This record gives sequence, structure tokens and C-alpha cells, in this order.
Amino acid sequence: MLPLKGMEVLKLLVLTIAIPVFAISDAVGVTAPWGTLGIFGVLAWYLWYDTTVAKPAIRKEIKGIVKTFTEELKANREEHRWIIEKLKEEKDVD
Repeated sequence: MLPLKGMEVLKLLVLTIAIPVFAISDAVGVTAPWGTLGIFGVLAWYLWYDTTVAKPAIRKEIKGIVKTFTEELKANREEHRWIIEKLKEEKDVD
């Protein structure tokens, strides 16, 4: 099965929830609060999207940023050590 995009999942979720609710409410003769159903559908989609798509992408981006920062900090420390060694050598020569 191909991976579904966000809106495709939302449509599938709404259909999966709405069709049984319509059938049950028609059979029983009860009208459901459709606005609330829509809100819950959007909430369910948002929670799914947030936990499976958005947060893993953010975590991956943060790992890249941390790795870059670590490499730059290491290079900066090495440069400062080199400068300190040069200053010590100059001081010893005098």
C-alpha cells in the first residue's frame, strides 16, 4: 500500500467514522452532533500527523543542527588551543 498524504488520511478517517455513525443514527432514529464529529475527526488526524510525520521530521532536523554545531564547536576549540600554544611559544622565546 502506498503511503498516504495528510489530506488523504483525513478523508479516509472521516469516511471511516462518518459512514458507520450515519448508518447507526438512521437505524436508531437519533441525530448526532455532526459538528462535534468533525472536530474529533480533525483532532484525530492532527494527532496522527503530529506524532508520525511532523515530530520525526523535526527530530531529524534538530539532530542535524546539533551535529553541525558540535563540529563547529570542536573546530573552534582546536583553533583556540592552537592560538594559546602559539602565544605560549612566543612568551617562552622572549
